Amino acid sequence: MNSAHRHSLSGTNWVLPKDESSHPSAKPHSRPARSASSPLSADARVVSLADSLGIGHLLAAILVGRNLEDSGNARAFLSADADKAHNPMLLPDMSEAVEVIEDALENNVPIRIHGDYDVDGVAASALMQRALLALGGRVDTYVPHRLADGYGLGKPAVEKAADDGIKLLITVDCGSGSPESVAHAAMLGLRVVVTDHHHPPAATHSFGKLRDVQKIEVNPRRADSHYPFLDLSGVGVAFKLVQALATRKNMPPQAHWRFLDLVALGTVADVSPLLGENRFFVKQGLELIGASRKVGLNALMKAAGISAPISSHQVAFVLAPRLNAAGRLGHAKEAFQLLIATDPAEAALLADALCRHNRLRQEEEAKTLVEAQEQIHSQNLAAERVLLLAGEGWHPGVIGIVASRLIESYHRPVFMVALPAGKSASKTAATGSARSIPGFSLCDALEHCRHLLLRHGGHDLAAGFSVLPEKVEQLREALYEYAQGLLSEDLLQSEIAIDTEAWLSDLTLSAVEEFHHLEPFGCGNPPPSIAVRDVKLLDYNKVGEGGAHLRLLLHETDGPSIWAIWFQQGKQAEKLQIGEEVDVCLSPMISTFGNKRSLELRVKDVAAAG
Repeated sequence: MNSAHRHSLSGTNWVLPKDESSHPSAKPHSRPARSASSPLSADARVVSLADSLGIGHLLAAILVGRNLEDSGNARAFLSADADKAHNPMLLPDMSEAVEVIEDALENNVPIRIHGDYDVDGVAASALMQRALLALGGRVDTYVPHRLADGYGLGKPAVEKAADDGIKLLITVDCGSGSPESVAHAAMLGLRVVVTDHHHPPAATHSFGKLRDVQKIEVNPRRADSHYPFLDLSGVGVAFKLVQALATRKNMPPQAHWRFLDLVALGTVADVSPLLGENRFFVKQGLELIGASRKVGLNALMKAAGISAPISSHQVAFVLAPRLNAAGRLGHAKEAFQLLIATDPAEAALLADALCRHNRLRQEEEAKTLVEAQEQIHSQNLAAERVLLLAGEGWHPGVIGIVASRLIESYHRPVFMVALPAGKSASKTAATGSARSIPGFSLCDALEHCRHLLLRHGGHDLAAGFSVLPEKVEQLREALYEYAQGLLSEDLLQSEIAIDTEAWLSDLTLSAVEEFHHLEPFGCGNPPPSIAVRDVKLLDYNKVGEGGAHLRLLLHETDGPSIWAIWFQQGKQAEKLQIGEEVDVCLSPMISTFGNKRSLELRVKDVAAAG
């Protein structure tokens, strides 16, 4: 991609598609006259794709901008049908996992599922328990507590399983980073089937060194995995295991699809890319959520005030935060109990409890965010390539969310540490949570600093760790040194990926209505971003409480005048001048009020024309 507008009002780079520089509309002064056809029609790739698929030029231009100009690839992307689902037996150790579980089912062996406390782990736990019970299994689930148990499969949980007479332990959304616990389980006579999607630790710290342990690890990110899609969520991996079991048991071909609502929940909540197999899972799963027979989901939607059809945005910002709030401020078993509930009255009580947890989470998050920002300003940390912030009394359940908020403002990796308080604080491990930007792997960074950590794990962009308070400053210095050679100024500059350029008059109601073919939107497949060049700012005004938002009246020569809304950017008003020509990055969408559908233009950024 090519960069443009390094000095937009928000300070964000606009990144154009690779071939956009040859597009007539990329050169404002060489554009066709307004009386000519739309600049979208000047790109032969756009015209060819539109004709081939029977779609409008604007949607075709967006697909071309996302490297989907081949009609076959574009058609497959838009359909997102079942042919995107791969054979589960391609996952490493899947055959062994199926055999062990099938044997346990046939012999009435006690099975325990060990989950995780986030939405992905809770959804995977609920899916696995529901599926194994439906197959006649003797099964229960252990949902860990964020503070008491920590992340992963711990030895105390293994010992409890052994004491309870469990013979088979199945992990979901965890386990790859706990080889010692798996070895401990083997010593106690338990079989363990690990299902996970996190990056396994370096070979010297993983199952590879446990030569005497017969391990089963179903994880697409294993170094020896040949699975064609790496970005499954934890619940996605659990679903593939259930798919394999259903096939072995000669269940109807789509019997396991009943669990895709849980897969959609966990996949969206875990910010997994909504591409490939995940796109199929979430597209089907969202439809199931809206028509769900699971009383827990119905109760949560009612308590949250939403109804079908359900979008990925509603999952990410309405349902997932409520499910996550249990694990953040209480115990994730409340969310798990909701997802396996069969009694509507019990489900209603659980849903109300999750909503209360979420309100408290929002208050705690807001307080911690203010304290973190004050720390950045008071210690002059804003210029550092990474931010490591530590505070006594910060709740471990919200620091990850706060780290994400800080990335929105500072666009650099953020490491948050919740320091314990009290007399014995120095001897108590501090909980850490980190979020990153593209180009800086948290897995690699934490592995580099592992000599200072008690434990760590996660993804490239989101991870957790624990550290002794006395080691925090050493960790800060180690991260600063590590980031110095990796994070260039370009990587620290936030970007907006532009899908295409268009005229304002191209953004019609009918053209934007076609965007629903691109859904579900989310990580890896964001809503379209369209650059409109050389429009005149006829007027603007602040709206919302305290003038938080901006409404801009944009006019195109020989074209329309239309209002657009710029949320949370009222402060930009002082940089605007009525009558000036500007380039605007827009995200068009359809707004529905009652039975009326209308075009809404949401501003993402504004820059001087040209």
